[in-house]
Amino acid sequence: MAVGTMLDKLFTCAVLGAGTMGSQIALSLALGGARVTLWGRREESLAPAHATCGVSFDFLAKNGLANIGDRDDVLRRIDTTSNFGSAVDGKGFVIEAISEDLSLKQEILAQA
Repeated sequence: MAVGTMLDKLFTCAVLGAGTMGSQIALSLALGGARVTLWGRREESLAPAHATCGVSFDFLAKNGLANIGDRDDVLRRIDTTSNFGSAVDGKGFVIEAISEDLSLKQEILAQA
């Protein structure tokens, strides 16, 4: 695989878990230029998780750690889904950030 192709694949990520930690990881990856799919088990957790990314971006911008002009582009790089298959399909990099339940973590990682 060519280096450029490999880097492109690495910049297509999934974060498994749409809680506080997952949304912050997704934002960090998107700030770095990655295209991120944030997966949550419950559909109703996804909009609040994406909103948290926006609030966190605003905090960073207010404190000189992000450019407010980049806000829309960064947040557009974060997609959300409750469909596990589409979350991990074709991703070059997957991070698990679900609740601290070992059997659940093992199940999710086995699926990934």
